Amino acid sequence: PLEKEYDGLTIVNSGIKALSSAHRKKAEALKAAGADWELLIVNAKLEHSCCYGDHSDDTSIVNVFDESGSLVTEEMSWLTETIDFSSIEHDDGMLLAFDHDDLCVSNWGACKSRSGAYTSKQTYQSTFLLSYDPEFETELKCLGGCEEVAEVCKKIVVTRDYELLDRLLPVVEAKEKSKFDVKSCQILLQMLMKSRKNTASRVALVSKIIAGLSSSVEPDELLFDTIIDAVEKLGHDKLGDAIEVLLNDVVRRRNKDIGFFLKRMEFALKLNKRIKGEAGLNYLELAINDLSRYACTYLANSDAVVSKIMNMIATYNDKDLTNVVEACLNFFHSGAAQQSLQTMMDRTHLLKPKNFVCRNTENMSDRMQILHTFDTSDRIRKRRLLAFS
Repeated sequence: PLEKEYDGLTIVNSGIKALSSAHRKKAEALKAAGADWELLIVNAKLEHSCCYGDHSDDTSIVNVFDESGSLVTEEMSWLTETIDFSSIEHDDGMLLAFDHDDLCVSNWGACKSRSGAYTSKQTYQSTFLLSYDPEFETELKCLGGCEEVAEVCKKIVVTRDYELLDRLLPVVEAKEKSKFDVKSCQILLQMLMKSRKNTASRVALVSKIIAGLSSSVEPDELLFDTIIDAVEKLGHDKLGDAIEVLLNDVVRRRNKDIGFFLKRMEFALKLNKRIKGEAGLNYLELAINDLSRYACTYLANSDAVVSKIMNMIATYNDKDLTNVVEACLNFFHSGAAQQSLQTMMDRTHLLKPKNFVCRNTENMSDRMQILHTFDTSDRIRKRRLLAFS
């Protein structure tokens, strides 16, 4: 931080020569510290807002110049998402905007403008010197978010550059903002399934990639199928922990609709069909429990949901899916979902003898067990639903 703002026109004409002697010494010291490092001059702005004791600040980069004064803002656009002025701890010469008394420290210099009374805004503009090692430009770009990470993933797959993948993974592990999106996760896993690397190396990489999927996204059908392919080749005992990290992420599964959990149930059934052991059934039980705990009760299209359930029953007819049907009926009968007449009518299809999951048994007590999941205090509605069936 230079504690003052240098006008962009002045910097364009002279670069670091436009700086005061004291500031030029700082620039020369940064250049000497890293012989091959790039030196940039950054003009930035801070807007500090205060409303009834609540404080917030918004920082942004205005312009970026190289040391000779050339404007490189567009080429260095990734800096906008990478530099976080507010995240560095307060210390002499650091970039924290405020001290312990909520007053702006000298890093930003004098306030340029003030507005408002009870809701006030203070604007500061200042010039900073930035030095970085260009050999780590890829890692720095990835700090900007998932889009930058996705571009690097495409490059890795095209070039089969495993060294670049090794450099990327620590960034993904460290920053939630810089996780894999669905497509990136999928193409990296597919690349590793064709790799000639030894099994231990592939297991380590696949595990990190699966665990590195952003919490803001859920695997689509293609990614779930790719994960099953990986389990089939490398073994569930080696990849189980990473899959559990993915499925147990509370942020990812909170307030999702029933379709979200049905996709997870189908993933579990597919896995169980292709992989020996109880892993798939354990994931099925997890999805059923999560449906009751995390699903929002809003239901936009009950007919599509029922069709999805019926297709699952038809596809996996060698499995007893009583618990799946029971969980879905409980969902249909809870909260806002039960308010729609269409939903009430659609869910009766799950009770028809020809579609019932226990249709191969002569013991009707199994069917009555499902029917018992309806709230016993709502007997009138239950009789109406049975009449529809």
